[in-house]
Amino acid sequence: RLRDARSMLSEQRYFDSLGQAEDAARLQRNLLRCRKLADIGACDEALRATPADAEVVIAKADALAQLKRPGEAIVVYRHASELAPGNAALQGKIVAAESQRQTLVALCERESSDAALQACQSALLRGASDEQKIHERRAVLLQAMGKPAQALDAYIAASLLRSDNEAVSRAIVELTNSTGRRDAL
Repeated sequence: RLRDARSMLSEQRYFDSLGQAEDAARLQRNLLRCRKLADIGACDEALRATPADAEVVIAKADALAQLKRPGEAIVVYRHASELAPGNAALQGKIVAAESQRQTLVALCERESSDAALQACQSALLRGASDEQKIHERRAVLLQAMGKPAQALDAYIAASLLRSDNEAVSRAIVELTNSTGRRDAL
């Protein structure tokens, strides 16, 4: 019986080590896909396995920056700087993402196309001084593109940030009447 118990324990350790090896291989694969291919899904999987690893967080932020999503990248870089406060290279990455974001904000304000709408979405940074202005610009673009329901949502988001803007309030009332949605009121 003792031999059988030892054999079962040995098998259990073997299978546990196989499971750990599989998890480690999956993590390495996700890290590689995150760093080399800018695969955000792989970055998220790697973060689920090691949420407090600053290198994984930085890899996700780099992937977001590579995909021209600087608003999201800045938030993730800031989280990484909390995890690794002494990382000097991180500050340079934040500055580069801010610069990329400002370029997209200018495109958002200047153009009137799908590219401008995408630029507005990519430049959106929660808590930034221009957040309300970007929501309002998104709403104007969406309304011009014939997407009143989405424009209404963007106007509502702008109104939540600054409720004293009469133009936004009038647009909400107008779109509420034209779309038949009553949730905005």
